[in-house]
Amino acid sequence: AVDGRPAGTRSRNGADRVLAVLPATPAAAVAARCLAYWRRDPRYAMGGAVAVVLPLLLVVIPFSNGADVGPWVLWAGPVVAFVLGWSLHADLSYDHSAFWLHLASGLRGHHDLLGRVLAAASWQAPLLVLACAAGTAVSGRWELLPAVGGLTAAVYCAGVGVSVVACALVPYPVAPPGGNPFSTPRGAGAATLLVQLGTSTAVALLTLPSAVLALVAVAVAPWWGWLGLLAALLLGPVWLVLGVRLGGRVLDSRGPELLATVSRS
Repeated sequence: AVDGRPAGTRSRNGADRVLAVLPATPAAAVAARCLAYWRRDPRYAMGGAVAVVLPLLLVVIPFSNGADVGPWVLWAGPVVAFVLGWSLHADLSYDHSAFWLHLASGLRGHHDLLGRVLAAASWQAPLLVLACAAGTAVSGRWELLPAVGGLTAAVYCAGVGVSVVACALVPYPVAPPGGNPFSTPRGAGAATLLVQLGTSTAVALLTLPSAVLALVAVAVAPWWGWLGLLAALLLGPVWLVLGVRLGGRVLDSRGPELLATVSRS
């Protein structure tokens, strides 16, 4: 059911405990279901694997070329934040035909998207904190932690905000549940490329204030990083709220059309 917590989710572990503090709302029910997807669906697991591999590449590539690892690994947090936040642009498509349950139950669009955001953030936020701390520790530049943390928060919030709008506005067919996560349904290649390019560009533009301040902090003086962190704390929640609200309105107005699109494989 989407009007409370499903009975099968009473036994909680890991990220589920984060949701235990939430009231029994439609968004919390959606979040519980999405967390099950994150644990069991290989299409979701692939995104999590990429988030783990990328920081390793920031170490391996410069090390194999005899370069200093520090300047590269410093940006592990923002890189992981981009991958995780941006990956939600396909979240609705991953539901496939199961999305009809949301339509049949009368679930409001913003509750649907808020639940997806809560599920992702419950395990991704701690991972991003770890990536920022590890990156600054390995680089030996703890004074840049505010800059790195601000840029990471800005990238993640912008990525999630853009993605929840995109998943409702321009969904595209993906591999069906149980299918090869690396496969692309016939005819979806061009649409996939356009959506990914558009969402990536939008995230970059929304992140620009914190990105500029982070670069100034590295090149000029670390205290600029505090301004970047402030910008992220002010603008990040705005992108999240706007994304959920705007995407929710699209979901409410285009539900049947979206179901037809995401059900194709």
